[in-house]
Amino acid sequence: MEQNLPPALTSNFITIRTWSTNFTQLKMLEKRKYRLVKEIKNHRGEGISSLYFIK
Repeated sequence: MEQNLPPALTSNFITIRTWSTNFTQLKMLEKRKYRLVKEIKNHRGEGISSLYFIK
């Protein structure tokens, strides 16, 4: 996925956002070596944070 972007959309980094209870997505991000850079607590409801990752 990350290697198939058109040249106009390429960058030195990739960002992605998900929620703290999306365990399938979090496992994939860990496997692909994404790094958590920001957490907004309770952003998506009580006990559900927005998580921002970068690679």
